[in-house]
Amino acid sequence: MAYASLLSLAQTLEQIQHPQDQSLNVHHTEQRIIRSLNEKVNFLVDFLDVISPKSSENISDLEEKIRDAAYEAEDIFESSMSNQIDSKWEQKFKGLHKVIEELTTISEDLVKMMERKDLEIVKPRNTFQPA
Repeated sequence: MAYASLLSLAQTLEQIQHPQDQSLNVHHTEQRIIRSLNEKVNFLVDFLDVISPKSSENISDLEEKIRDAAYEAEDIFESSMSNQIDSKWEQKFKGLHKVIEELTTISEDLVKMMERKDLEIVKPRNTFQPA
């Protein structure tokens, strides 16, 4: 479920970064936030993609946190973009900093688990570094 929620968020980020509707104007500050969030999402997707199913029990709590953070980001985007004409949308968009911090913490926890050999990797991969 975490993997699917991250893929959904990645798709949303792609749509925001490359909108078909040119009236969706994302300011430079928000673009940086989106890029940062996109890096975190891509890191976690790549990480979850290589973890053995045997390791899923070890990361079930983190997967729940990933899913919750991804849903929170999706909610912020949905709310922000639908209310873009309202000046409050910029404040809502800033809630993404919390999501980015949460995903950073999760990424760091996953790396630590891998270093402790609590996770089994099924595909050889370059050394993971939190984004």
